[in-house]
Amino acid sequence: MLTYLIGGFIAGIASTVIGGSVALAGRRNEDSDRLAALEQVVPELISRAEVQQAFAQVAQAEAQRIAYQQRQVAQSERLQQRAAEVFGGQGNVDQQMAALAQQLAALNGQGGL
Repeated sequence: MLTYLIGGFIAGIASTVIGGSVALAGRRNEDSDRLAALEQVVPELISRAEVQQAFAQVAQAEAQRIAYQQRQVAQSERLQQRAAEVFGGQGNVDQQMAALAQQLAALNGQGGL
């Protein structure tokens, strides 16, 4: 989350600076002036080390997210296998429900309920 906060902060500063320089350059409508203004400002705001650190943090967070998802999928598969073992599959449950429905109908027919 810190990485996203830092990224958002950097993006906000860059967009503010770029917006000002683009507004000035837009009047002249020259791409080279906008690029020159951007190249002058950005290196002062964001160091190469900060950018590399942010990328490393994002990569680490993504790896953790993927590992978590893989654990969740594995756990879900184990639970599904266990449920199939315990309940004997869906066919067995359907058979049990049909037998219970027959018993209930028989009881209702006898006036037992």
